[in-house]
This record gives sequence, structure tokens and C-alpha cells, in this order.
Amino acid sequence: MNHLLLNTSKNALKMQRNYIRCRIVADVAYSPFFSIMADEPLILIQSTCIRYLSLLEVRGDFLGFVPLPRTDAEIITTAMVEHLEQ
Repeated sequence: MNHLLLNTSKNALKMQRNYIRCRIVADVAYSPFFSIMADEPLILIQSTCIRYLSLLEVRGDFLGFVPLPRTDAEIITTAMVEHLEQ
């Protein structure tokens, strides 16, 4: 029973995450300007955000955390691109 509840909760969270991402992507698609920002990874986890113009207002949204096996430029770039393509 607990296993079923855990799977249901994980699926619900995944659906909510996907819905929010789709809304952000739709908003960004109508924006003439946007930028993707990433904090300096300190513990092999990097946070990513996006800023964009929406109805003459600058918006910023959190996109998620990106796990990193190492913190060299090539790994960080590859991990971010993969994260954004999801």
C-alpha cells in the first residue's frame, strides 16, 4: 500500500513539474528577450533560472536543480543543455 502511495505521489509531482515547465516555455515563447542563468555549483548541484519579458514586466522562474558529476566547463554545459531539453 505504501509503495503504491509513494508511486502515485511521485507521478503527481512529475505531472505538476511538467505542467509548470510547459507554462514557462509558453510564456518565454512569446517573449522577445530571455536569458538563462545558473548559480556557481558548490556541491555538484547547480540551480537554473530563466528571466524573460512578459507583458512589459521582467519575470524570473526557477527551472530546477541540475546534478553534476564534476564541475568543469564541458560537464556543466552538457548537463545544462540536457536539463533544458527535458
